[in-house]
Amino acid sequence: MVSLITILQVNERHMNIKSIKKYFRSKAVNTILAVLVLLFLFDLLFPPASLKQYSKEILADDGTLISAYLTNDDKWRMRTDIDEVSPELIKAIIDKEDSWFFWHFGVNPISIVRAIISNAASGKRISGASTITMQVVRLLEPRERTHFNKLIEMFRAIQF
Repeated sequence: MVSLITILQVNERHMNIKSIKKYFRSKAVNTILAVLVLLFLFDLLFPPASLKQYSKEILADDGTLISAYLTNDDKWRMRTDIDEVSPELIKAIIDKEDSWFFWHFGVNPISIVRAIISNAASGKRISGASTITMQVVRLLEPRERTHFNKLIEMFRAIQF
């Protein structure tokens, strides 16, 4: 009889732990869903900027470049296909600028924490946390370098 009561008590405790785990799991899922819905709504309300104008190019019949002109904002922007860029160059850029490029969602939280700690310890900005995607955002939508604008860059990087 005592062993049956003990089993029932252990089973009751186990059920409590299960219900607590289930509660927190459902809260986590609801929080994640709420964040995703919020990001989706922000994406609808604040769409990313359209692509910038490319430089006008004059090509020969064989496709070689004869002449090119600056864009209206005095920039050189030449259209290129990914096949025209050396795979070694792509690998070198990723290795140097954002070694976690294929593992994050446009923003690297680990780099952000590392940059905050190292910058706070030194008292000045010595390390950044920009991913390649965030750098593209900064090129497409130049802004003054502030903490708020960094948050905008992060949001835009997630959009891309």
